[in-house]
Amino acid sequence: MGMEKDTPARPAGRPAEARFAPIEEWFEVVETKDGHRFGPMRAFRSDDGTLLVEARFDAEGRLQGTYKRFHRDGVVAREGTYASGAPEGRFVLRRGKDEAFPTSDPRVTEVHVTYAKGKETKRRYLDAEGREVTPGESSDAGKDALDALFRDLEPADVFKSGAFAEVVAMAVEQAN
Repeated sequence: MGMEKDTPARPAGRPAEARFAPIEEWFEVVETKDGHRFGPMRAFRSDDGTLLVEARFDAEGRLQGTYKRFHRDGVVAREGTYASGAPEGRFVLRRGKDEAFPTSDPRVTEVHVTYAKGKETKRRYLDAEGREVTPGESSDAGKDALDALFRDLEPADVFKSGAFAEVVAMAVEQAN
């Protein structure tokens, strides 16, 4: 029936109590209560054992409180706060070599996203000096067009909106 993932070898230096989480494909240290994660959690990459996530879960298994995700070099990639499983307040996303980033504009090094009850209310793009930048004002028109196309789309709307077809058309045009 379903194929189960083999547990990878435990990376050196990871806590002995860390167990492999096959869905996330990481090693984690966390208590479980009634079948849910509960309390503080630390997750480690399965390939090199570096710290990936520090978070907290409430009694219902929802993210609660401070959340941090790390780049391989130990720099915080994303940080923010969750309330009853929903993002709340300001999240800071930092550009790195090994993480997806919400804009292709190379001037942007941080994105600040503000949430209220799980809904995004504000987004700011900052350069390395902390100055606000507007993606789309650089000379790389192709990348900026993609940023503009995806800026206001929800992930579920990419195909329904026709945005995917526009991305393919832009890629074909740029390749020619």
